Amino acid sequence: MQIEKCHSDELCNMCKLGSLGVPRCRRVNVFNAQKRMKPPILSSPTRKDGHIPTIMFKRFCFGLLALNIFLSLQALELPRVFSDHMVLQQELPIPVWGKAESGKTVTVTFKNQTVSAEVSDEGLWGITLEPEKASFEPATFLVSDGENTFEYEDVLVGEVWLCSGQSNMDWSISQSGEADIETLAGNHPEIRLYRVDRKIADEPRFSANVEWRLCSPGSLPSFSAVGYSFGRDLRQVLDVPVGLIHSAWGGTPAIS
Repeated sequence: MQIEKCHSDELCNMCKLGSLGVPRCRRVNVFNAQKRMKPPILSSPTRKDGHIPTIMFKRFCFGLLALNIFLSLQALELPRVFSDHMVLQQELPIPVWGKAESGKTVTVTFKNQTVSAEVSDEGLWGITLEPEKASFEPATFLVSDGENTFEYEDVLVGEVWLCSGQSNMDWSISQSGEADIETLAGNHPEIRLYRVDRKIADEPRFSANVEWRLCSPGSLPSFSAVGYSFGRDLRQVLDVPVGLIHSAWGGTPAIS
């Protein structure tokens, strides 16, 4: 900001307002100050003739190119519902899906099955295995794109049930009567537990941040009491491995 003396001996309006008795006022050279502090003029998204400015068009094209490169370089990824100790549903087709680099081939191997599929331009892939019979024999589940490989151990085939609802289903073992006794007796490695983490999302999430766990005194207390009781009875009656997915949140609506 530039400050200079007035060129007149008479008091200017600024000095009259101040009434400081200064013999010669100083005034602010507002014009010069504003000229130096004047903000740059930003281009509008479109010109008056309706055309997009060249620089805006170049930025838009660069953004699309960067997005395309990101999708094409996507590393192999699967939802975390696929993990060690998981249970696959018996006697039904087994869907497997995920993300990978566009154009690559993803191969899934489980027991005597090997199935491949090509990754789409959007970086997505999906494979369906033939149904398998229930088995307590642990198996290895392999997924590979030729460069990256996921190897899941201790995979069983049996009954998989979703335990969903509100507070009644969400009520945990630790909140129930005789929780200590129930917990200590809850060592059932042929029952597998998957508790979905609670997160609000505006659209379906690709994956939850949890993995399958063996039913044990360490994993049981926070699990659904109703879900566990049902799964334990199912295991005894059907004599097959059981996988339980706890996805309940008190006071929330169900949307399908």
